[in-house]
Amino acid sequence: MKHKNSQKRVCLNNAIYFITFNTYNNFPFFNNDILCRLFIKEFKFCQSFQFFDIFGYKINPEHIHILISPCNKFNYSQIMGSLKRNFTRDANRLILPMIKGDDTLYIGNDIRFDANFKKHRHGIAKFIKSHKPHFQNMNIPKFKWQKSFHDHYIRDEIDFFNHVKYIENQYIKHGLSENKWVYLKI
Repeated sequence: MKHKNSQKRVCLNNAIYFITFNTYNNFPFFNNDILCRLFIKEFKFCQSFQFFDIFGYKINPEHIHILISPCNKFNYSQIMGSLKRNFTRDANRLILPMIKGDDTLYIGNDIRFDANFKKHRHGIAKFIKSHKPHFQNMNIPKFKWQKSFHDHYIRDEIDFFNHVKYIENQYIKHGLSENKWVYLKI
C-alpha cells in the first residue's frame, strides 16, 4: 500500500535533484551536533557505494535539504531509501540505551564489499560506540523519519543556483544563530 502522499518519481539520467526530508513529527533531533555528524558520515557512506555527486546539503534541526546527482546505477529514490534506513538504524543504536537489531545494510544490488566499504562501516560503528555515553541520561525518543520526501528536478543553471542560495540561507529562514551543518560545492 502506498503512502497517501506518494507521488510519482521522475528519474532522469544525469539529473540533479533537490530533496527535502523531515524527522517524524518534526522532532528537532539535529539540534544535537553528534547526530549531525552521524548523518554526514552516513551520507558519505551511502555515496561511497551508490556513486552520486553531492552538490550541497543543509542539516536543520528537524529537516534536511540535499542537492545530489545520482549515477545511472541507482536512482534518487533508492539512494533516499538506503540513506534513511541506515541512518535510522545507527541513530537508534546511538541514542537508545539498549537496542538489538540486525546489521543489515540497505545498499541495493550488485555491491562489492571492498576495503573502503568495510573501513567506512567500521568507522561508523566506532563513532557510535564512542559517542553513546553522551546520550545515557537524555530523554530522546526513538529516531524516525517522516514518510517519503519532497524532490525537485533541477531544470537549468538558474534553478541550480536558486537552490544553492536557498541552502545557503536556511539559517536565516529558520532563525538559527549560525550557519552550521551546511556544505556547498559549486
